[in-house]
Amino acid sequence: MKHVQPVVFAGQVDHGKSTLIARLVLDAGGFPEQRYAELEAACARRGVPFELSFLLDALQSERDQAVTIGSSFLWLRAGERAFAFIDAPGHSEFLKNMVSAASAASAAVIVVDAQEGFTDQTRRHALLLVLLGIREAIVAVNKMDAVSFSEVRYRALESEARTLLKRAGLTLRDCVPVVARDGDNVVRPSKNFAFYRGPTLLQVLSELAQPSVPDLSPAFLVQDVYRRNGQRVLAGFAEGDGLEEGARIVVMPSRQVAAIASVKRFPEDSRPIEDGEACGLVLDRPLYVDAGDVIALVDRAPEAASSLEAAAFWLGSRVLEIGDRVTMRLGTREVPAVVTQVKGSIDLTELVQRSASALHAGDLGEIALKTDLPVVVSVNRASGLSRFALYRDGEICGGGVVLEAAAPAIEKKISTNVRVEQHFVGPAARAARNGHAAGVVFMTGLPASGKSTLGKLLEMRLFERGWNAYFLDGDTLRTGLCGDLGFSQQERYENVRRVGEVAALFADAGCLVVVALVAPLADARDAARTACKSGIFTEIYVRAPVSVCERRDPKGHYRRARAGEISEFTGVSSVYEVPQNPELIVDTESATIDESLTGLLEAVIARYSTGERSSSMQGR
Repeated sequence: MKHVQPVVFAGQVDHGKSTLIARLVLDAGGFPEQRYAELEAACARRGVPFELSFLLDALQSERDQAVTIGSSFLWLRAGERAFAFIDAPGHSEFLKNMVSAASAASAAVIVVDAQEGFTDQTRRHALLLVLLGIREAIVAVNKMDAVSFSEVRYRALESEARTLLKRAGLTLRDCVPVVARDGDNVVRPSKNFAFYRGPTLLQVLSELAQPSVPDLSPAFLVQDVYRRNGQRVLAGFAEGDGLEEGARIVVMPSRQVAAIASVKRFPEDSRPIEDGEACGLVLDRPLYVDAGDVIALVDRAPEAASSLEAAAFWLGSRVLEIGDRVTMRLGTREVPAVVTQVKGSIDLTELVQRSASALHAGDLGEIALKTDLPVVVSVNRASGLSRFALYRDGEICGGGVVLEAAAPAIEKKISTNVRVEQHFVGPAARAARNGHAAGVVFMTGLPASGKSTLGKLLEMRLFERGWNAYFLDGDTLRTGLCGDLGFSQQERYENVRRVGEVAALFADAGCLVVVALVAPLADARDAARTACKSGIFTEIYVRAPVSVCERRDPKGHYRRARAGEISEFTGVSSVYEVPQNPELIVDTESATIDESLTGLLEAVIARYSTGERSSSMQGR
């Protein structure tokens, strides 16, 4: 569909949007005659007068009230051009649907009743179009027969249209006088307009600039993630051309680097991804990638930001004030955010900004937002602007476009011009000196399953044997190295990734590192395993059911999570992915600490021992 021009029809209710679209599609040969006859017959059976707008109205309640509630789409191919006409509701109570409809468009037709003229609702729609990234519009002055095809009335409305659109920030492509009901100047010129010799509405539409892709690096917007046959497949769609197998990419906003191992299509096809294409990607290493992430070439990563200034509209029943928390949907990403500033609202009559401390239902203005996590703000094919929607309590309450964006205070940079140094002392020499192989003993399990207790005892027993062992605990690391991380899935992944990288460095130095982490995500544990290139990685599942862990609860976390004081707590309100193929399972439900430790110690010694230490260490 990338060659289709999406055009939204907006304006006051009863000004004739639906009728105009229906006439446009019908006269251009885009509507089946059989369907037309079926609708006429259906209206006759129900005793409802037939109207052209019924061609669009999908809901029974719309036909009963002759008013558009939802958003209807009609497709039309005219010559070499293809259009998707979007009928946006005009009633104030259906404004949310109008916003949803317009968000897909690249141009607009604003329909104005020749008698009633421009209303506050029409002005509001014009501003909303701008906030949704639309930059040019056509004005159709409808129902000209009701003013006896008056040139004076048309010229007055044309002048007002130029002023209104200029103030709103829209470019007026053309102003066309029409009678949608009869088809005057819609597809064919009308003899009823003695003063007008300009193009028809369809001709103006056909002269619209084709939607083009801004000069952005190719990007892949992740919509969902699946596990198939042992592979993690990232499903989504492309913005721009050129991502292909072997390309080195970065996952934004987490800035993890990998390469594209394969492109998944049905049927299988390894060609580069095309703009607008939906497909799947498999990366060459286990990374935690979530719905809403953006994948781009590593040397052309899009911007990520957490402080945003935006032009916004508000539709919620409760006012939007400083300090209010909302959910922001930007592209395919949803992220919690807080309103840090309300800069003012726009006067709909004068179209100028007024000072305001809050936005009420129907207001448009400028606000500042702080997102809980960084978001990608520079990927949008239609306009180059980042459009967003705002939700409160699961309901859409507003939206707009990002005007300015600032990166997080601490931004993780991608290192591209680096190389890994090789040590003069190798793993074999370190193992011979220490008397044991290096590696990582990675203990995972639910909170209070016994991981840390066993980990510290294991470290002590190995140390007593003269082993170079060191214990890394999750809580301790969260006070320093991982102190900037919260407990969202992405941050949990990053926590385990960092600990895995640190443990790998210890192992490279010849240590046997004992790690105790909840590490609820299988992908994060896989990343820790991948990081351990020097030495042996051993995943140990410390198994105990939630009921047992909750009875122990030494820190009181389960009790607080049940009371709602701790959100996203593993085992209560956040998932734990049980290891499928761990090297060892330690069952702390049925075994005592001493019994668990004995079995654990025996398994670790059998796996890592290399015999006696080298002579250089004897007697020390």
